[in-house]
Amino acid sequence: VELKTIDGFSADLEEQLNALKPVPVVTTVAADPVVAAPVDNLTIKCVDMIEDIKLRASAKKVFFKSKKAGDDDITKVNKMIVELKTIDGFSADLEEQLNTLKPIPVATTVAPALIGEPEVEKGLFDIKILNSIEDIPTRASLKKIFMVAKKTSKNSTEVIPEMISSLESKGLLTDQIKLLLEGILK
Repeated sequence: VELKTIDGFSADLEEQLNALKPVPVVTTVAADPVVAAPVDNLTIKCVDMIEDIKLRASAKKVFFKSKKAGDDDITKVNKMIVELKTIDGFSADLEEQLNTLKPIPVATTVAPALIGEPEVEKGLFDIKILNSIEDIPTRASLKKIFMVAKKTSKNSTEVIPEMISSLESKGLLTDQIKLLLEGILK
């Protein structure tokens, strides 16, 4: 709140600071089913990414109604999408942006491992990790790869090498980004 009064504070800086908030992680042991507890971490600021004033105002109304009803974040986002689809200016890109607001439980399964065999992660990492990347073209490229991986049910160990090679081919890979991506696998 105090930073908002200082010259130079921007929506991008606020987004980066919000990305530092911890993300809930769901883990399971052996053949237990993955059960994600309802998450209620979104704030009204999440809809500030909507540029169209009419769409943003409608999204805020739906958000407040949904929050008052006690809905979890996934339900809030779903209700916003349903409402905004009826308004001129709604696009598939906006729907994709809104869907990225939904919390994605990162599930890991710990199976009885053979001696010396590492645990295998079964889920896809949380897309919010990518929000710490300041370079917009790099972040956008990685988020596109992430969304395709999500739709094709890939896991983190499959998508991270793909992200690294894609950035490398575009000349966007830095040591810092490579460390961030490789750190997701650890």
